[in-house]
Amino acid sequence: MTGPCERPPRPEAPSPHLDGATAVSVLQHLPDAFFLLDARTWRVLDANPAAEAIRRREGCEGQEGAPWEAMPGPDGLRATFEQVVAEGEPAEETVRHDGEGGTRWYRLRMMPVPPGLLVVVLADVTEGQLGRQAATDRARRVERLTAALAQALTPGQVVDAVARLVLPPFGANGLVVHTLRDGAPVLVGTAGHPREFVERLRRWESSGAPGPAHAREPLFLSDPEEFGRRWPHLAGAVRAGGQRSWAVLPLEASGHVVGTCVLSRPEAEEFTADDRGLLLALSGLIAQALERARLFEAERDRAERLQDALLPRVLPELPALTAAARYRPGGEEGVGGSWYDVVPLSADRVGLVIGNVPGSGLDSAIIMGRLRTAVRSLTALDYPPDDLLAHLGDAVSDITADLGRTVTATVLYAVYDPTTGVCTLAGAGQPGPAVLHPDGRTEFPAMPGGPPLGAEMLPYETRELTLPEGSVLVCCTANLLADGSGRARLAEVLGHAAAASAPAERRDPVWLGSLCDALTASELPAHPGRDGTTAVLAVRTRRLPRGAVARWELPHAPVAAGRARDLVREQLTAWGLHDLVTSTQLVVSELAGNAVRYATGVGGPEGHLTLRLIRSRTLTCELSDGSEATPRIRHPSLFDETGRGLQLVAAMTHRWGARYAGGGKIIWSEQLLPG
Repeated sequence: MTGPCERPPRPEAPSPHLDGATAVSVLQHLPDAFFLLDARTWRVLDANPAAEAIRRREGCEGQEGAPWEAMPGPDGLRATFEQVVAEGEPAEETVRHDGEGGTRWYRLRMMPVPPGLLVVVLADVTEGQLGRQAATDRARRVERLTAALAQALTPGQVVDAVARLVLPPFGANGLVVHTLRDGAPVLVGTAGHPREFVERLRRWESSGAPGPAHAREPLFLSDPEEFGRRWPHLAGAVRAGGQRSWAVLPLEASGHVVGTCVLSRPEAEEFTADDRGLLLALSGLIAQALERARLFEAERDRAERLQDALLPRVLPELPALTAAARYRPGGEEGVGGSWYDVVPLSADRVGLVIGNVPGSGLDSAIIMGRLRTAVRSLTALDYPPDDLLAHLGDAVSDITADLGRTVTATVLYAVYDPTTGVCTLAGAGQPGPAVLHPDGRTEFPAMPGGPPLGAEMLPYETRELTLPEGSVLVCCTANLLADGSGRARLAEVLGHAAAASAPAERRDPVWLGSLCDALTASELPAHPGRDGTTAVLAVRTRRLPRGAVARWELPHAPVAAGRARDLVREQLTAWGLHDLVTSTQLVVSELAGNAVRYATGVGGPEGHLTLRLIRSRTLTCELSDGSEATPRIRHPSLFDETGRGLQLVAAMTHRWGARYAGGGKIIWSEQLLPG
């Protein structure tokens, strides 16, 4: 007996056995197609009506051969069937069949049935497969458009990317893109439309009449009559455009509409729901790209205005040379940090500078402005080129510390002396100039190498060139003179300009400006890693007449002041500058007296002083000695008997200063000529 809580054991039921006949009777009523195969001979034993319908559609009806011949599918099914039978486990596989009715997709479910049978269930999954494939294609299309729009820097580039990647998948061949400026539409670009249509659009813009560009909700039109009813004044433009269906997409970015995009097709067919959804998604990408392009153009405009304000508006007219310069922004990337300058120095000498700060945009323009200001300050101290570059390198280091990132710059600085024809140059990562000689020959003088400012703290070396009268010195940014190919192209441009002009024509500033235009317009080799900005500075040198310079040696003794006064009187009388005799005698007397009293350097008390007068647009008086002591104006009290000499010099002259040369210094003053 069993206990009160025990149940009697249930008798074991016999295991059900599914034979082939039972499988066929069950599967005959399935909505999916099935085949019953003999796993030994691979013959088709039976198939349900759904399978026969597929066989008829795919052209397999009446075939009683192997299953890969009797059912749709690719070659290689036999190996799959054999593997399923050998493993004794059901399997599933999706196959593609290219038949008479086109490409279709089937899902095969393969189930081994003992003894020695295989049931294959066939389901047509074409619609789902095509839907997944369409989704994949849409995702790829969006990905390609996103990548293209990310690289678009201007509205025109955005329009080009949309025309290339958006129009073809929708069967469209027309595109019109507007942006909004102060609420009014502005045509950015078109594609696929005839000129007459575009001209009518521009006339419509100027009229202020409403149109698709004012749309704030997406519209999908497939009837030209409906388009004409909405915007009657554009009916003629529609006929000229030859389009019959449109997608009007407002472009919204950052919470507001920034423009509109209108796609048009030559066929009068409606946009499907999938097309509409995808176009709305793409319109968001286009709007973001247009907004980025607008911001980029606004920043580029600000940088261009800043660059224009920082560059010299007019180059000075000087006795030593005639100068012209050009600046070309870096294409789509905007302005860079290139600059040039012409700085008058003492004794009619001229400082020439050209340089570049790598990069583009506001940052490079601001750094360029700081460096140009630093150069101006250093030239006021009349440093020689190598010393000026060393001090300018300190300024670059200060900018690096201020910005918290490494800043570099390339600079070429040259000083031309019209009394000797000598040009002294030093470069920091900037190639040397090209020299166009009066006979039309082009030369590229070798320059001592120097690292860019901010890269290494190394001393800079100078090179002296003696330029014949009428030589043209051409200084360019590095992308024009960096290698042999650039120099060859530059030499070709200079040679052509020289051959097309007589030496007398080159004295004209207009000719120099034309030369700069030819250089900036020429297609010179591009160099990776450099921005596209180009600056060119061209100067034609002159020498002062031999009779415009007078030079004497004076003894380092108290008699030097009296001797200087006598020499000045004689020379100014010979030049006809009688009105300047008294003031100049007073100036040289003070300078010579100070030199005798305080200059105890290389020359020492037994050395000599050098007095030089230069007559050009001003009268320059120079006195050099062997001392490196810097002169400065003192501020004596009422009871002091000395210390007023330089105050007197400053009062009697237009300007004065000192510079160092040859182990000593030169004190100079300038006086304006009468009249």
